[in-house]
Amino acid sequence: MVYLERLQPWCIIRLLPNMQHLVVVRLRRRHEAEAYLKSLRWLNPTIGYEIVFDLPGSPQTDLQRQSQAISNPTKPIE
Repeated sequence: MVYLERLQPWCIIRLLPNMQHLVVVRLRRRHEAEAYLKSLRWLNPTIGYEIVFDLPGSPQTDLQRQSQAISNPTKPIE
């Protein structure tokens, strides 16, 4: 987990089919994430969003692997 991601552990994810998800935004505080989530749900009521806390400590979490795959689709995921 890179330093910037450690500073912003609260994530809002968009729920996708087949148990997939997409990190929409990372935030520092839970109340910021709740306010952002409220706005997203108001703008897009048919799309599923959730707040998750991305725990630091593991070498590479699922959220990071997915972000890496989206940002660089040609690079194989480690």
